[in-house]
Amino acid sequence: MKKHYLKSQIYLFLLLLVYLSSCKGQDKMEKVATTASESTKILKPQGIYKEAAIGSVVQDKSGNIWFGSNGEGIYRYDGKTFTHFTTKDGLDNNIVYSILEDKAGNIWVGTKTGLNRYTPSASFKAGEKAFIQIPIIVNRNNNASFINGVWCMMQDKKGTIWFGTDEGVYCYSGIYFTRFLDNSEVFNKDTLQLKAIFSIFEDKTGKIWFGACMDEGISRFDGKTLTNIIPYNDVRRVNNIMEDKSGNLLFATSFNGICRYEPSSLLEVGGKAFTKNIFMRKQGYQGNVLKDKSGNIWFDDENGLGYYEGKTFKTLTKADGLPNNNLFPILEDKSGNIWFSSVGMGLYRYDGKAYTNFSE
Repeated sequence: MKKHYLKSQIYLFLLLLVYLSSCKGQDKMEKVATTASESTKILKPQGIYKEAAIGSVVQDKSGNIWFGSNGEGIYRYDGKTFTHFTTKDGLDNNIVYSILEDKAGNIWVGTKTGLNRYTPSASFKAGEKAFIQIPIIVNRNNNASFINGVWCMMQDKKGTIWFGTDEGVYCYSGIYFTRFLDNSEVFNKDTLQLKAIFSIFEDKTGKIWFGACMDEGISRFDGKTLTNIIPYNDVRRVNNIMEDKSGNLLFATSFNGICRYEPSSLLEVGGKAFTKNIFMRKQGYQGNVLKDKSGNIWFDDENGLGYYEGKTFKTLTKADGLPNNNLFPILEDKSGNIWFSSVGMGLYRYDGKAYTNFSE
């Protein structure tokens, strides 16, 4: 009996050794699967874009934060270390416009020239690149259409991923891509083209909103009809869209400040339903806008950092503890910290009391 017990223990011990050695081998395989470099801080611009900055950010299900830049590729922060991904690691371009984590945990990256994807669950082989390039290919009349310039991405409640590109809006079902306006069931009331869409947003009621860089302003799809809600001349370039506590839509624009649209209002555009530059700030300053979990709004202001908590508007400056007066908000993480960026790859985290610098 004792002899049999001893043999069992030895067998279990050997199994444990095999398991541990295989895990170590897998860890080693994942590490050598990419040439991405690691550092404790964001590096200064290494390429020709000395004014490079972080503009697109997402925090994934595991808590990692992905920072996309306009010239320096992507950084992933795991809470201790930054891992730097560039074209050497599979990206088609180091100018990143948008980042999305889908419901399956895949990281999608839209760049100046295309679409890329990182699959955390994939088993990498030695020498394999972390990112693979995903061509948006749609066969229309037997002609393949390759799409460049992915400005924005959004996954709706049903799981469809929407892409705003230079050449129109495309949808991905998980199997194939389709051009949104090729859907015969969509009634395109205003014969829109939906080109150069900078922001796509799904509101609480499931309606999809599109913010354009030029020509078409702001449009809305209610599930059946696509309608131009705010003409381009009234809003001009739209950088991003969000929804406030009351269900009103807020639009961050480049030339008309932050604008507000009240869907519940029966008034037409030009009345109280649509209001330009609600904070009455100098026009032409607006970039990123962030709404935190408490409903407070953060945005870059011409004199510093704009902050609005529902009643009072404030401009925060270096006198209030800002590292500099040229910060713009990019993310509120799961711990409630607010992250800010600045030109030259500056990166800062605000915990409600102090700012921590994460850049060289």
